[in-house]
Amino acid sequence: MKEGRPNVVDLIKGERIQLIINTPHGQDTFFDEKAIRRAAVTQRIPTITTIAAARAAAEGIAATQRRQITVNALQELRREPVAAH
Repeated sequence: MKEGRPNVVDLIKGERIQLIINTPHGQDTFFDEKAIRRAAVTQRIPTITTIAAARAAAEGIAATQRRQITVNALQELRREPVAAH
């Protein structure tokens, strides 16, 4: 945002962005992060704010393109293995 125009908010408003991955770091990013998030919400653009979530989204997109989607209950994914006695 501080680097001039056009900036990311301009691109969001111009409907040129479909997904935002924004992993801000430090206090200097607060103004930019707020402006980006506000524009994304207004334009209904999904926003990812962590590297882990970005990785999961990329894996999901790749699986969709390969048509290899599986659905699991969250409880199954988090289930503790039963210890054998």
